[in-house]
Amino acid sequence: MILNPEEDDIDNDDIIEAHEALKDDKYSKEFMFKLFQHILIGGPVCQDSTNLTEYFDIVKLLYKDLVAVAKDTESNEIKCHSECFRIDSIDGFKLFTEDDHPQNGFYVLIDPLNWHVNLFYNRGGKYW
Repeated sequence: MILNPEEDDIDNDDIIEAHEALKDDKYSKEFMFKLFQHILIGGPVCQDSTNLTEYFDIVKLLYKDLVAVAKDTESNEIKCHSECFRIDSIDGFKLFTEDDHPQNGFYVLIDPLNWHVNLFYNRGGKYW
């Protein structure tokens, strides 16, 4: 469900309902979705853009840099071999003070084939 809050027939309840549906959706757990969410929401100096192609291009480039893919020798299909972990706390120490902010995220992506680790960290919060 895509909502345009600028339309007159959309109220806050509809926006909250759409947000809850996205949180429960199976795709919301995917790393690419989370990466897109981090980029699209922006931050304190975010420039509003109605052209989503720019966001898709950036997310695609970031995803390619962070995730390792290789051709499966048995099926000849290209498969993702990276394992992605979201880290919220370490030994009881919370990484983010605003637990429920949608831009908070620390991801560890492990490439077991090349013994390589990529990190993606983004902190959201109140800036103004």
